[in-house]
Amino acid sequence: FFFFFFFQAEDGIRDVERSRGLGDVYKRQPYNNVSVISMNSISKGFTGECGIRGGYMDFYNIDSDVMKQIHKIRDACSVNVAGSIAMGVLCDPPTIENSSKETAEQYAKEKSTILSLIEQKAKMTMEVFNQCKNIKCKPIAGALYAFPRVLLPNSVIKAARESGQEPCEYFCKAMLEETGIVTVPGCGFGQEPGTYHFRVSLLIWNLEEFAKVLETMKNFINKYFETHK
Repeated sequence: FFFFFFFQAEDGIRDVERSRGLGDVYKRQPYNNVSVISMNSISKGFTGECGIRGGYMDFYNIDSDVMKQIHKIRDACSVNVAGSIAMGVLCDPPTIENSSKETAEQYAKEKSTILSLIEQKAKMTMEVFNQCKNIKCKPIAGALYAFPRVLLPNSVIKAARESGQEPCEYFCKAMLEETGIVTVPGCGFGQEPGTYHFRVSLLIWNLEEFAKVLETMKNFINKYFETHK
């Protein structure tokens, strides 16, 4: 059997070993016969900011035939230069031990600034969406996205079905046509049957511009549910 470990944030595994993986743990009994795959990605954290693509996988106790296929996939999905550089920074960030003091301080400052902005925008997004009609948004604790639930009335669900669309897709298209803001229907993310969501990115870095976008979405949503009850 297999255990799969998925890490999207930069504060995942921090072993001193270069692999950054769980190998040392699973060399000890009773786990030394367990197959383990751990992985990490820059694209969903502050390093890649959803634009740069790159990641790593660490394998332990994996069948050799399986590894041959993994190597084929790796060779077909090689990351570009920018992704390789970002991945290197993720695994081995600048410190006063491996780089200059100025570089280490600049890295720490930029990391702190980015994470602080994400935290501020996550709070702003939750507060604005929870002021909207028929929207429920839980606290955003560890991602660059919000995934609010939208309570669609039967009239909207019926209209969506008649047009051959998922209700959340129908709602997202209406928002796009009215505001020009692109959101992603929740039906592509395994939402529970009978529930509807949409995903929105938090990647606009200027807080004033971000606040304007949230206000535009809020006005659309409230207006939409005034006319669709």
